[in-house]
Amino acid sequence: MTSTIAIKKSPTYRNFWFERLVAVLALLNLCLVFFDLTYIHWRDLYLQVLPSITQAYDPIKGIQPHPETQNYLNKVAELEEQVLQAGLQSPQVENSLGELRLLSQQMIEDNPFDVANKSGALAKIKNEIRLRTNQQSAREAFNMFWSPAYLSQIGWQS
Repeated sequence: MTSTIAIKKSPTYRNFWFERLVAVLALLNLCLVFFDLTYIHWRDLYLQVLPSITQAYDPIKGIQPHPETQNYLNKVAELEEQVLQAGLQSPQVENSLGELRLLSQQMIEDNPFDVANKSGALAKIKNEIRLRTNQQSAREAFNMFWSPAYLSQIGWQS
């Protein structure tokens, strides 16, 4: 006589996996809530560590780049492209450097970082430029930094 034994899964076994799934989902939700609560205060850190996440999450939080700083960054990228194509001593590069000198002075005056309560970021930038150029004034430091002579002396890529 052959008997087959059927093993039935108990209802508690099925509940065990469902409860695990719910626990994992609850943990993920808690992590998202923590991320959302800390996003504004720790955005600079997230920007350094997870730049792709900040690009995706900024629009969700309503964060938009300031037009003045975005224009400045675009001009720097344009300058890099011009230097690669025409060299540091070309008239195009000289015009771009002049524009960057003007935009730097305007940035110092307007302080677009103040809108986001990030005036410390501008202070750090000014200090870094003063240290690099060995100048006392941020205005003079930016004027020196965005000159062909200085960029060729230190190597424009650095």
